[in-house]
Amino acid sequence: MKLYLIIISLVIKLTSIGQPMLSDTFTKQGDLKYSNSDYYGAIDSYTKALAINPKLASALNNRGLSNYNLGEFKTAIQDFNKAIEIKPDFSEAYFNRGIAKDHLEDYRGAIQDFNKSIEIAPTVSEIYNCRGKSYYYLENYISAIQDFDMTINLNPKAADAYYYRGLSKNNLNDLNSACLDLSKAGELGYTFAYDAIKKICY
Repeated sequence: MKLYLIIISLVIKLTSIGQPMLSDTFTKQGDLKYSNSDYYGAIDSYTKALAINPKLASALNNRGLSNYNLGEFKTAIQDFNKAIEIKPDFSEAYFNRGIAKDHLEDYRGAIQDFNKSIEIAPTVSEIYNCRGKSYYYLENYISAIQDFDMTINLNPKAADAYYYRGLSKNNLNDLNSACLDLSKAGELGYTFAYDAIKKICY
């Protein structure tokens, strides 16, 4: 009887040790599939990892990104919500949820998430850039320009920040400065800028 109990105890211990390794394996498989744009496969792998350990915030975030890339924005938000519940200081999850909300035209909700992401990671240029676009779509051009200024300060090669800053300035009737920004966006490879230049600057 003692030998039987020892064997059962050993099996339980080995199983509990193996579970984290297995969830890690599925997570890594998901990461590889995601990097190869196999989003359905990535979702399957992350779901298997989460079935073993539901508290994997990174797997939830990455499954959310996979759903986002499939256009399943509401499903993506659900995963980002769970990731944030588990890890309240998860800047990337706030940012990703903001992007998903932006696609659903919930610009105010997106700005709230970008605010939180910036609070945690204040030197990431893309967060300011995306918040600026949300302000732009809300026609809050002054706040948009402030965010594009910060984006460009952190990343002088952010072509789309010049583009949207130019459009924002045009909407505030600052035509000369708008055209300079649009020209810079074009120089940096943002080809949409040339169409805007034709309409605004000539």
